[in-house]
Amino acid sequence: MGVLMEHTQDVKCVAWHPTEEILASASYDDSIKLYIDDPSDDWFCFTTLTGHTSTVWSICFAPSGNYLVSGSDDCTVRIWKRLSEHQWECLSVLEGHERSVYSVSWGAGKGGLGWIASTGSDGKINVWELSVCLFLPLL
Repeated sequence: MGVLMEHTQDVKCVAWHPTEEILASASYDDSIKLYIDDPSDDWFCFTTLTGHTSTVWSICFAPSGNYLVSGSDDCTVRIWKRLSEHQWECLSVLEGHERSVYSVSWGAGKGGLGWIASTGSDGKINVWELSVCLFLPLL
């Protein structure tokens, strides 16, 4: 058993990558950390995702594993994209909640990137259908 102690405050949620040995954690310290297993040692944090301005309550990988969604006390849902093996960036900030976002989930859908569902203390369940063109640069 390994114990990971990278966050500076309470960890609120963990999620496994759907196809790789990557573990994501979300915290009261407003960050998301991604860990991989080092066969010669133990699990280590290879990147920290920042951008939320308050507690990150929930995280979920897309079925493809190339995206991650997070929900926060800052009332936003953020979509993160994998750029390379160890590099991720925030692609989009989805707004639509009036209070904390406590849970996010990514569904496969029938095309595009699928759906994201989020819910929180405002009593709403928001569902976004995502298309690939949402993340293409504007010309």
